[in-house]
Amino acid sequence: MNGANDTNRNSHRAFSITPSGAIILIVLVSVVLRVWGVDFGLPQTFHPDEPVVVTRALYGVATGDWNPQAFHWPSFQLYFLGFFYQIWFYIGKFAGFWEYGDPDFISFSLHSPGGFYYLGRLTTVLFGAGCVLLTYYLGRRFLGIPGALAASAVVAFNPIMTRHSRFITPDIPGEFFFLAALLFIDSMFTALKKTSRANGERSSYVRFGIYAAVMVGLGAGTKYPVGLVGVPMIIVALFAISSLSAPRRIALAIGLGIISLLLFFITTPFAILDSGKFLEDISVIGRHVRAGHIGMEAQGGIWLISLRQLIRDSGWLFIFSAIIGLIPLFTVNLKRTWPLLIALIISLAGLAPLNVFSDRYLVPLIPFAALGVGWMVDLIILPGTKRVKHRFLMNAVSILFLVAVISRGVMVLGNDAYRLTLPDTREAALTWVERTIPDRSRIFIEQGGPDLNDMSLYPLVPEPYYEISELTPLFTRFGDDKDPLDRIVESKPQWVITSSEVRNRYMRPGASEEYPDLVAAFREYYRLVDGYFIEEARFEPGRGIVGPSLVIYRVPEGLWDRIRLAETTVDDVLSSE
Repeated sequence: MNGANDTNRNSHRAFSITPSGAIILIVLVSVVLRVWGVDFGLPQTFHPDEPVVVTRALYGVATGDWNPQAFHWPSFQLYFLGFFYQIWFYIGKFAGFWEYGDPDFISFSLHSPGGFYYLGRLTTVLFGAGCVLLTYYLGRRFLGIPGALAASAVVAFNPIMTRHSRFITPDIPGEFFFLAALLFIDSMFTALKKTSRANGERSSYVRFGIYAAVMVGLGAGTKYPVGLVGVPMIIVALFAISSLSAPRRIALAIGLGIISLLLFFITTPFAILDSGKFLEDISVIGRHVRAGHIGMEAQGGIWLISLRQLIRDSGWLFIFSAIIGLIPLFTVNLKRTWPLLIALIISLAGLAPLNVFSDRYLVPLIPFAALGVGWMVDLIILPGTKRVKHRFLMNAVSILFLVAVISRGVMVLGNDAYRLTLPDTREAALTWVERTIPDRSRIFIEQGGPDLNDMSLYPLVPEPYYEISELTPLFTRFGDDKDPLDRIVESKPQWVITSSEVRNRYMRPGASEEYPDLVAAFREYYRLVDGYFIEEARFEPGRGIVGPSLVIYRVPEGLWDRIRLAETTVDDVLSSE
């Protein structure tokens, strides 16, 4: 079942259209699925990671300072998006929109950020569609045409791949470069086998190796773990069957490694220019994922929670089909598929040390699972295509099987699509705040609340604007973050907005056993909020509305005059008059 030498030229006739037409249709459908709801929340930003990329890209365009100042992610996506923002800036400047240049552009980006986020999400959509196409081409190297088409369809309809194709985060762009690197690594692998010692023919292994190294470097510059796909690249260069001498193999491996490193540092230059901050952030990331993030723990272990997520999104049939298909794919012709197997093992090993979980961590596994499903489709179709009278039957059976495999994912996608059309609690809360709370009020807001204009942005943004203090979840005590009780007492707000995105992390059962000190600090903070502040409005998700639960409190007049800063309990913080 090797796509490199089609066992049956008529196998693609099991489908009613040509392979080219089929993959174009699948890619177009994937684009529609990913574009649907891509404007969710705008002009507010509901995904907490998106502003990390967008604001730094806009800042770079406006000021010329492209140091990201933080290295929790590499910088390629920031610069990639900044390139398009720079074009937007020059077009606007040429058209006279930014009469005063940079200040006008900054004002526009702060007042009307929705367009910048929309553009950023559309770039991720294109990377997501690219993943569908690359899965097809990768499948063609190991499967027949029907299997490759089925694999691409699985990726197109997968809820995890679709969901993250709407976010300005590095997961889907990183996966694009991961798949592209795998495609070129396998091309180098097969080209090396054709190298002839007799005539000194280099074949095309060098060209494919360079392409692979470029993809590895760009992938690492997008998301650090993607750089690990360089491991099978180096192993192929050193050990693939070939007539190359040992010195030439070593030179090839070193050269490809250097190209990958150069591309990484070109796309993340401040890893060198600001190496101290870079190394500090890398250290913090490693400690965080090993220690666990409150509310994001891998409950029951990373493997069990990953399986639960896959079952929830894609169903048991998808998982069984993927596993049953991958086993023979790798065992029947291991000499052909071992570079791909190494990449899968590395992807699985990347999950092992994690004590945190997000469905984004499963993105690298979905295309592998899709190839397993593709092998199963080939198993159904290829044996029957030698006889014309069996083609229609095999066509029907294979399509029914594929529909059954992706049916759970399609239902989840439908539910996601519906939820993206619903109003959000943060939209309702923002409307209430702007109508009720006076301008320049001091507001203490938890992460997950509505986006409010900070008074520090005046006069770049119109009224209403407020003096904002934001509380984000404390994941660990590695940093110098103050406890929430200290922060709210120091900021002395007039209004407080709480969000279930923060509250549920600390009030859930079992949290106090895992993080006793941290949970105790937040529970004291909530004792203050719930016991002494006046609830003015509440916005709950339910029928016809989605989002976190939000509560808006008014701080009684004169309360802060009776507060003295303490470090233990609320009872110590509040003193009697």
